[in-house]
Amino acid sequence: MNGIQLYCRLPEDVGHDGLPPRQGAKEFSITSNVARWGTWRGKRTCTEGLLTGLKMKSEEDQGFFIDDTAANDLEMQCNHSTKTLNGGGNQWGYYSSWSTCPQGWAICGLMTRVEAESAYDDSALNDVRMYCCQV
Repeated sequence: MNGIQLYCRLPEDVGHDGLPPRQGAKEFSITSNVARWGTWRGKRTCTEGLLTGLKMKSEEDQGFFIDDTAANDLEMQCNHSTKTLNGGGNQWGYYSSWSTCPQGWAICGLMTRVEAESAYDDSALNDVRMYCCQV
């Protein structure tokens, strides 16, 4: 993974109680620091409710002679669904435990740690921190 983009809508434009998200609603995005490699994998959307939790799949340091990948995928949780959203990333590594917002709060921001390009093994995205806002 090289970066994360978070899409945001007003709470009244989000799907709820069996209703889909409002069509044509204004949407804006927040993008983390992004390394220059790779391509975006596509948008994942909560069909109902708000994004309230995530866990990251990452691979530990592989040593000097093996390519490091660091962050490889995200799994995300919506507050009105038992299904999770998967980022469609790579198979390497293990998932962290869930980081979730308190009841009545949702993810509204993020901060990432991205390794700068160097002459050595570049791993790009290494960690993500989410921020929650009361809704």
